[in-house]
Amino acid sequence: KRAALEEKHQSTLRLLRKNIIYALPHELRTPLHVISGYADLLEMEQGASKPEQVLECARFIGEASRRLERLIENYLIYAQLELIYADPEELKAARNHLLKDSSIIIESVALNKAHQFNRVNDFHFDLCRLGFRISEKDLGKIVYELVDNALKFSEPGTPITITSRREGDDLYLVIADEGRGMSLEQIQLLGAYIQFGRDLYEQQGIGMGFTVARRLIELHEGTITVESTPGAGTLITIRFSMF
Repeated sequence: KRAALEEKHQSTLRLLRKNIIYALPHELRTPLHVISGYADLLEMEQGASKPEQVLECARFIGEASRRLERLIENYLIYAQLELIYADPEELKAARNHLLKDSSIIIESVALNKAHQFNRVNDFHFDLCRLGFRISEKDLGKIVYELVDNALKFSEPGTPITITSRREGDDLYLVIADEGRGMSLEQIQLLGAYIQFGRDLYEQQGIGMGFTVARRLIELHEGTITVESTPGAGTLITIRFSMF
């Protein structure tokens, strides 16, 4: 049994390395091509472009820059998390935070992301005003990445529900969408930065956001489970100890 678990672990690592080698260069180059392309266009048509054309170029450059910035940020966060895990003092310091009301951060971050997608009306909240040991920054990042996935993988007009509740000494945070969902095999591969259905759907990122969120949850001794059905949506449940 131990040998089988080790082989599964090594297999996941091999898949991880393969996807980083092949997917990361593409993900870095795509926004860079957009930035350089539109910058060159502005330079070539200096003085000849109409104001609305300049504005459109600026918009594309801005979007590509933000996409590249987020990709780099997630890789830096992931690298920092691995260093924290390796240092007991750093790990202790990272867990030495107390957030009094998690509902404020959850709703604020989710609605801010919803505004970017023009989908504020799709969100439904049922949040308890509960506190637990985590920093505002870490909880915000977790919610940001998981809500971003729910928005990207569900259609405008379909609901996204975020609830929190207390059960004993634990806080449960649940994010549910009615998007395209995933198969069991895809769920099992979530930690390997893999994109699913890339040949069928336009998709950005390489799954790093989910991995960063999961590692942050684990950093604070929480757990995350994913339940999903293709074509029917995804349910993500996060559990944190309140003490």
